[in-house]
Parts: sequence; C-alpha cells; structure tokens
Amino acid sequence: MNKYRYYKNRLDTELSQGEPVFQDTLFWNNFFLAFDPSRVAFLLLMFLSFIISPVFTQEVKTDMDSIILCSAKGRREIVTAKLLSVCAASTVLTVIFFLGMFAGTYIFNGNINGFDAPARCLPGFTWTALDMTVGGVAMLGVVWLILVAMAFGLAICLISAKLKNQSATFGLGVSLVLTFSLLGFLRDDLKKMFWPLVDFNHVALSIYSSVFGGVKAYNVFGIPVSYGALAFVVCLALGAGAALLTYIAQKKRSVV
Repeated sequence: MNKYRYYKNRLDTELSQGEPVFQDTLFWNNFFLAFDPSRVAFLLLMFLSFIISPVFTQEVKTDMDSIILCSAKGRREIVTAKLLSVCAASTVLTVIFFLGMFAGTYIFNGNINGFDAPARCLPGFTWTALDMTVGGVAMLGVVWLILVAMAFGLAICLISAKLKNQSATFGLGVSLVLTFSLLGFLRDDLKKMFWPLVDFNHVALSIYSSVFGGVKAYNVFGIPVSYGALAFVVCLALGAGAALLTYIAQKKRSVV
C-alpha cells in the first residue's frame, strides 16, 4: 500500500507538470557536463583532498602540535575552527568549479537559452519529479554538490587528524575517490549485496542526475523513500559523523 501511494504521488506530480515543452537547452546540456561523475571526482574531490589534507598534519610537521594541545583552546575550539574552515573551503572550491564551467560554457555557446525550460528537457532528468525549471535544477545542483563536497571534506579532515601525515592523507583521499568511482562497475549481484556502499558513497552522492533525476526508491521500515530524500539524510549523517569522530580523535591525542 505504501509503495502504491508513493508511485501514485509521483504520477500525480508528473500529471500536474504536464507534458514538457522542449526548448533550446544546448547551453545547459553542455553546462551539466560539470556534474559528470568523472569531472566531479577528478577536478573537485581530488583537488579538495589536496587542499584539506594539511588541516591537521601541518601542525605535526611544524612541531606546533604539542603547543596547540597544551593551550587553553587546543581541543574543542580549535577543532571547531578547523571544521568550519574545511566547510568554507569546500564551498568556495565548489563554487569556483561551477563558475569556471559556467564561464567556459558561455564563451563556447554565447547564450543561456533555456533557463526557464522545464527540467525534464534535460538529458538525465526526463523522469524527474522536480517541478522546476532548467535554471532551478542547475542552482539546486550546485547547492547539492556543495553539501556533498562538505561531507567529503570533513571525511578528509578526519583522516588528517588520524594519520598526521599530509602525503598519506592525500593518498588515502585519492584512493577513496578512485575506489568509490569503480564501485559503479561492479556486477549486478555484487551491487545488490553492497548496495549501501555502492549507492551512498561520496562519489555516488555527487552524481546529481542519478540521485534526483530518476524513479529509484528504497524501502525504509516499510515506507518507500526516494533516492534524493534518503541521499540528503545520508549526506548529512556522513558529514556529522566525520565531524564527531574528528572531535574524538583530537580529544584522544596526547602531548609529545
């Protein structure tokens, strides 16, 4: 019954939107290449790993670690400041990434036609339940990638706090990106077996059209939940969990 109700609501949403009026969306088709998983993984997440990897390791390298840990604000306050700086860096880097793609796409096309076209005009969003324009979906996508980048940045921050070595932190961050990227090529039976890791790793969460453009749903305590809604909750949980573990890791660090 719950599943029937879920798909009935989706059908009602699509019927209320009506048939899409297809328009010239060449600019937006090209701009949405910025959401391609390979570009996000290699041009955003890997570079983000490089930027954030020194957040804790630099203290060890410069022998400032013991001094900071002995100070009155050497634990919670400094960790809070570092976590906020990681979120800020993730946001700024993501915005720069999309501004660069927007500028390059505009130079190539010379217009932004199709901004107010229905979202379903875009490849990858044909079956979306988002009642938005192409421009609205693009702005939502930027916000979504900022959230994913923050969650990934906080994970790298946790690794930095645990390993205390910049090269090792960056290497592990790159390894995570590569491993997550390859999970999508597993056999179907393995995907079913490891579906939480396959569907909700940082790279999978960054595939915007897959998360919000399809009809995929999950059974949560007997209630069907859309991929987008569950991905949002998981993304927040990953970020919060990484932040909490970073506090714990810093609390347990001893003075040399």
